[in-house]
Parts: sequence; C-alpha cells; structure tokens
Amino acid sequence: MKLLVPFVVQPPDELERIESERKRLFAESLLKNPSQPFEIALKLFGSDTAGALRAAQEWPGDLQVIEHQKTLIEQEGEEAFLPTKSEALRLAWAMANNKVTVSQEQLTALKLYADMRSFISKVAPPIAVQQNSVMVIRDHGSYEDWQAAALTQQRRIKAQVIASEDVSGA
Repeated sequence: MKLLVPFVVQPPDELERIESERKRLFAESLLKNPSQPFEIALKLFGSDTAGALRAAQEWPGDLQVIEHQKTLIEQEGEEAFLPTKSEALRLAWAMANNKVTVSQEQLTALKLYADMRSFISKVAPPIAVQQNSVMVIRDHGSYEDWQAAALTQQRRIKAQVIASEDVSGA
C-alpha cells in the first residue's frame, strides 16, 4: 500500500522568505568555501537535487547573494571567512590519512597558505658570530709621540736582552 504525501501549497511571501533565507545562508557558506557551491546548495535543499543544482549555478551571481556577501565582509572583515589554523590542520590531517585525495599543487598551496597566515612558527637560526683576525692598533697621538714611545720601548727591550745575556753568560 502506497502512502499519499499531502501536497502543501505555501503562500508566495512564505516561499520568498524561505528562498531569501537560503540565499543568505548560501552567501555566507560560499564565502568560506567558494569552490563548493553545489555542496553548499545540497545542504540547504536536502533531497531536492534539482533545486540545489539550479541554486549552485545561478546564486553565485545573484544580486541578493552578492550584496549579503559584501555586507558580511564589511561587518566581519575578509579574514573572518578564511580557514582558521585548526581547519588547515584538520585538512592536513585528512590528507595525511588519505581521507582526501591531493595533488602536489594542493600541498604546495596549503603550505603557502599556512606560511602567509603565519600558522607555521619558524625557529630563528642561531646567531653566528663572525670572528675575523683583526689587529687592533691603539692611537698613540702624533708621529713624534709614537716615535718617542717606540724608542723607549726598544731601549727597554735591549736592556732586558743584555741583562738576560749577563745572567746566562756568567
């Protein structure tokens, strides 16, 4: 025995309200996942695949959807609709467990996104101290002052050498 499903006619203003609410939800979800309009529409339409397909094709360019997206961006900022660090981690984990098929381009894009959003903390390399062989020369003033100090030093060295020869030679 086949059960009959009652056919319910809704007033036009109620249909407009439902569609407007769906468009609002679609606009918000599309900001977060711009490459998945059909999946978003399918969640909103449930078993009505034909309605979801129509919405996925038409609504991304719908003025009401676009205006709602602009309003959301003005209110919350563009970054509010980008994936968070935990969402990026969840995606990377799904990739690592082969739950999501990925290409090298997708991996590169995920790494670039993580770098741009500073999700990956970078350890600063140790500070290398460069040691050059440098001879430090003190300033001895004028040439005459330097010459006098050098002569004094030479006399002292000569006297030490002579004194050491006397001690060792005696």
